[in-house]
Parts: sequence; C-alpha cells; structure tokens
Amino acid sequence: MIMTDNDGSLQEVERIAKAGVAVFVIDKHGYILMGERIHPLGEQYGDGKMSLPGGKITHLETWTETCRREVKEETGLLIDEPIFLEAMDTRYPDLDLHYIVCFFMANKVGGKLQIMEPEKCRYWSWFEISDSPDNTFLDIQGVISRNFDKLKS
Repeated sequence: MIMTDNDGSLQEVERIAKAGVAVFVIDKHGYILMGERIHPLGEQYGDGKMSLPGGKITHLETWTETCRREVKEETGLLIDEPIFLEAMDTRYPDLDLHYIVCFFMANKVGGKLQIMEPEKCRYWSWFEISDSPDNTFLDIQGVISRNFDKLKS
C-alpha cells in the first residue's frame, strides 16, 4: 500500500495481519460462554453473530495475558490458565480484513458475568458445547467440531 507522508512524499506501508485470541470460557457445568456481537457496519462484519470473548493481542503481551484481559474486560469473569486449542488464518478480502486467531479454552474461576462493553455485545449466555446457536460464526463452529472432546472434558 502506498500512502502520502506529511511532506507530500510517497511512503510504502507494510500491511500485516492482526493477531488475536478467542476463549471458550467453560463453567462448572461444562457450558461455554457466547455473546451476540454488535457491529455498527452491519451483518457483513458479524453483527448479530454469536461469538466468544476475545480480542487483539497488545504489543509485548503474551497469549495467556491477552486471554485473561479480554475475558475480564468483556465479561467481568476471571479464568484459570488458558489452554491452546488451535490457530486459524481468517481472511475476509472483500472487507479488507486478515486475522490470525488463536483459540483457547479456560475454566471460569470467579467474577460476575456482566456486559462490560454494551456497544460490542448485546448479551452473554451459557450454551451446551453440543448445542451452539445457529447464528454462531462458522469459524467457531469448526473449532468446536475439531476440538469437541477437549472442550467436553
């Protein structure tokens, strides 16, 4: 990508994928936490889709630190040590988006479930791992199917 600098000269800017995490938070009954996403640009950006708590990895932050921070920031919950499940290269060329998402699972160990970011999530709810909602992101459904036994144990 070519951009104009402040002095009017042309500069080439490197485009890189963003890295993030998504966490299957599991309660004492073995249910997973999912929330209905809000996005002001509409359905093509996931508005109305069920998703997991998670977000972008901050510079110099570890994956597990990101998992704990994002879960607490979005839900008010505390989790134990996150366990890595898989990474996914997610590309949406028509939206000019590219993410590397690392999926983790972790047990809820404290806190009170709340909507901490009402501009990003309509509600949080617990679901049986085998009964995720129809409007769940397809990537998440794939992770569930490939890691079903791990998530159930």
